[in-house]
Amino acid sequence: MVTFAMYGDWAANQGHPFEALNTSALLDLTAILVFENNHYGMGTAEWRAAKSPEYYKGVDGMDALAVKQACKYAEEYAVKNGPIILEMDPYRYHGHSMSDPGSSYRTCDEISGVRQVIEKEVRKEVDEAIAQGKESPMPDPSELFTNVYVEWR
Repeated sequence: MVTFAMYGDWAANQGHPFEALNTSALLDLTAILVFENNHYGMGTAEWRAAKSPEYYKGVDGMDALAVKQACKYAEEYAVKNGPIILEMDPYRYHGHSMSDPGSSYRTCDEISGVRQVIEKEVRKEVDEAIAQGKESPMPDPSELFTNVYVEWR
């Protein structure tokens, strides 16, 4: 069994994540500390609050398959070696609260640019899937109930 504990980039400025890492190591816990680094604290960009924002390299938080693979690695590592920090680097689309809409420290161009890139990639993938579906032969009717249910571990 493995425990995931998640914290954001600005929590890393405090001692709690590292105290948790140290305590987990002392108690031989299989803990994975997930560091979600979206480069913005409440109202402040990372580059304004850290001497070096390159803490270390982690996983692209926007790539679900990379996250899955990194979590599997972290699980295996934690079981064998003890606690591990896993940094995820997602894009933050919104602020933390109504008082932090996220628009005071980001330009509209930055947000719309990221959204346009994602929308373009998604449209391409969907168009390719539709084309492949149209070109593929219809499945045999006997396959109707194949793989409808899956046994979960």
